[in-house]
Amino acid sequence: MNDNILRSLTGEVYFDVGQLEVTQHDVQLAKLYKDLEQKIQQEEVEEQWELFGELEQDQERKQEQERELEEQQRTCVGQRAKLTPITSDQMTFVNHHGRSWPRLARHTVRLLCL
Repeated sequence: MNDNILRSLTGEVYFDVGQLEVTQHDVQLAKLYKDLEQKIQQEEVEEQWELFGELEQDQERKQEQERELEEQQRTCVGQRAKLTPITSDQMTFVNHHGRSWPRLARHTVRLLCL
């Protein structure tokens, strides 16, 4: 940049009558560059806000998934607490009907966990 542009940007008023047209052109260019710089900065700020918004959404989704997982774990623990041991009378009943106890227990546990 020439001296006239720097003076224009700093607010100093100086015009060389012999270069009046060039100086006006230089001032216009300086203003365009300044406007362009402001526009670029504004776009960068908007981009950062968008990224911030996306980050917040990601964190909310993660927290929701964690809450759902905790709820599933609580439900599973509750289901496990509902399991009751089979009494000896029930085992005898199963044995009298010729069924294998381990096989029946395996199926019972599968059904309760579904």
